[in-house]
Amino acid sequence: MAKKAYLAPAEGRKVPQEDGTPWPTEGMEDPETHYTRRRMADGDLIAVSAPKKTEGEK
Repeated sequence: MAKKAYLAPAEGRKVPQEDGTPWPTEGMEDPETHYTRRRMADGDLIAVSAPKKTEGEK
C-alpha cells in the first residue's frame, strides 16, 4: 500500500479545506480529491514530510 502524501499550505497562504475549516499550518494527510490536486497545481498546497510518530502512536 502506497503512503499518502502530507500537505501543508504554502508560505504565507491560508487554505480552506473543502468543508471550510482552515487547512492546518503544520499540514495533514492528503484526502486525495480533485480539490487538493487543484490547490497543489495552483501552488496553494505543498507536499511536506509527515511529522514523526512519537512513542505510543501507531
